[in-house]
Amino acid sequence: MMTGKTPYGDLLSGLFITALSIYIVTAAVPWGVYGAAGPGPAFFPLIYGGLMLVLGLVLLGRSLFGRRTVSAAGEPPAVDPEGRRAAMATWLALAASIPAMMLLGFLGGFFLFAFFLIKVIFHKPLITSVVAAVAITGGLYLLFQVLLDVDLPLGMFKGR
Repeated sequence: MMTGKTPYGDLLSGLFITALSIYIVTAAVPWGVYGAAGPGPAFFPLIYGGLMLVLGLVLLGRSLFGRRTVSAAGEPPAVDPEGRRAAMATWLALAASIPAMMLLGFLGGFFLFAFFLIKVIFHKPLITSVVAAVAITGGLYLLFQVLLDVDLPLGMFKGR
């Protein structure tokens, strides 16, 4: 069955993501996409801002024009409380990773964030969580430090 009710969470999220992505793209355009030394400061913000814009518009479109399912009793599907807790924990972990990155550097803070997501949110075993977090953090190191020659913030390890 379908109902005409708009899922307001998706609608509001789509509006917020679309507005944020428009801000990111318009703020990044004057920075320069590419320079003599390689990718400029607008390179990555334009990529993720553009991707966010497309996905935000898709979410908006689905919330306004997509099919909506209802139960046999005519009620919309219940919100999954476990999913809501996981989403909130992810946002809190992301917020906590910012001061962790200031203290431990980008790689240290991102390792802790990735480990938390894999272990706590996705409920993976300890060894799998550590290996995956190391692999992801190592990949970021290779991409930025080695391939792009972009220095990542070092946190309290600046003098080393």
